[in-house]
Amino acid sequence: MTNPSNRTEPARSTRRFGIWTVHDWAEASSTNDLARHLPPWHIARCEFQRNGRGRFNRTWFGSPGGLWASFNLPLEPQGSIPVQWGHLPLVAGLALLDILAGYSIHGARLRWPNDLLVGKSKLAGILVERPASDMAVVGIGINIFNDIAVLKGKVQDPPARLADLLVPCPGIDDIMECLAHALKDEWNVFSTTGLSGLLPRLNKAWGGRTAVSVLTDDATIEGIFEGITDDGSPVLFLSDGSRKTIPAISITRLTEV
Repeated sequence: MTNPSNRTEPARSTRRFGIWTVHDWAEASSTNDLARHLPPWHIARCEFQRNGRGRFNRTWFGSPGGLWASFNLPLEPQGSIPVQWGHLPLVAGLALLDILAGYSIHGARLRWPNDLLVGKSKLAGILVERPASDMAVVGIGINIFNDIAVLKGKVQDPPARLADLLVPCPGIDDIMECLAHALKDEWNVFSTTGLSGLLPRLNKAWGGRTAVSVLTDDATIEGIFEGITDDGSPVLFLSDGSRKTIPAISITRLTEV
């Protein structure tokens, strides 16, 4: 793979912990763009992310004080089940919940397919891209010490930050290393069993039944979000008493109402 230093300023530091190698930049346009030129089990991280992005190219604001990092995962299966890279936002979401549980953060939950909330406020977001057939880039942004007041009027969800939920709050490096280890652990299960091995925990991670509106390619469907199937598709309880599975590939947006 191409060394990212050929495309941007070289990383100011590189270090290893466990299976991971982390490359640290002071500033970057997007850590996902840096990570795509690194091999699996490498992390691209920056202090200030100028042009971070979420799903559908929504802007992700990455001011100093947060964790803005992209984790490269291989896509080779460890068993007979192919690795479905589109499920990795759910795998990463469980890893985030793992570390928050270790910090005894109450009210943390996932919102399908790629957000982590505490109550109604968004603490972290995930964007997964596949720059090569054998690797996925898992971009994760967490509000930790960054000034979330500047986000008012710029984001859809009210923001939360870890420093307000956990006192004293661990440092950014400590959180990144905990997350990297948790992501590796969840990947080990996922790459062996597929999503089915994580499904019982995922279906406890949504924070209860929630009213949602789902925009698909050809309809808007409202109901109560009850969980997902083993292919990652949401299951809604409808007003007529029936349940409907909505294929994940057909969903443009899911919002809570």
